[in-house]
Amino acid sequence: MFLIFGIIVSAAFPSKALANNLNLYVDGEKVEADASPIIVDGRTMVPVSFMTEHLGCTVSWDTKNKQILFEKDGKDVLLTLDTGTALIDGSEVFLDTPATIENYRVMAPLRFIAETFGANIIFKNGEIHVYNRVILPATQPPLGAIVNMS
Repeated sequence: MFLIFGIIVSAAFPSKALANNLNLYVDGEKVEADASPIIVDGRTMVPVSFMTEHLGCTVSWDTKNKQILFEKDGKDVLLTLDTGTALIDGSEVFLDTPATIENYRVMAPLRFIAETFGANIIFKNGEIHVYNRVILPATQPPLGAIVNMS
């Protein structure tokens, strides 16, 4: 009987853990978030302010509907707090872990937001590395381009 109750309770309440020991790097530089990342059901959640400061997203907050709108390079991502879906340019996608509020901070799934806007995420040795897209100066050909050297 207690085992069934434990399974029901653990399914109803996602597991959360502070990730104080995780170091965040963006394009090779160590950065500090204004709140510690948390791990929810195995997913790293970071404060929304991290997305604006380090991923270049513009963020709008709709208090009435509890929604966060991320915008970057003509792409929109709409998250509703504590729901398992998001809208990317109006198309619904499912989330492993929804955005939530933790200690008065709005926390969003790092990998989902970063990869949606073209960044890469690498986890290694207790570190999270975020790599934004490489932007080359206009005088250089794009990576992988065939250049006529004659």
